[in-house]
Amino acid sequence: MLTVLDLGIDISVWPWVWLGTAVLFALIEVTVLAGTFVLLPFAISAFLAAIAGWYDAAIEVQWAIFLIGGAALWAVFWRYAKRFMAEHSNPEGVCADRLVGMTAV
Repeated sequence: MLTVLDLGIDISVWPWVWLGTAVLFALIEVTVLAGTFVLLPFAISAFLAAIAGWYDAAIEVQWAIFLIGGAALWAVFWRYAKRFMAEHSNPEGVCADRLVGMTAV
């Protein structure tokens, strides 16, 4: 059976590709992006795609889990972060806010 998204990789290798992608995205999220939750949703969806791959899901299903699931999780994280930032803004006089109105020398 010819699949559209196999990219010439054996079907039994795909779960390991997804697992490697999940680990790589999680490491980049923790080390480089310092927990900004940009790649974390895609790391989670890649892990879920790996699990689907080990249960012999079609490669198209694995890609859908990765792309659609990652985008959906990213949207959820973004909405949560937006609401969190609105509710937890810095009070006056904290960080750079304490410098507002002062003259620089």
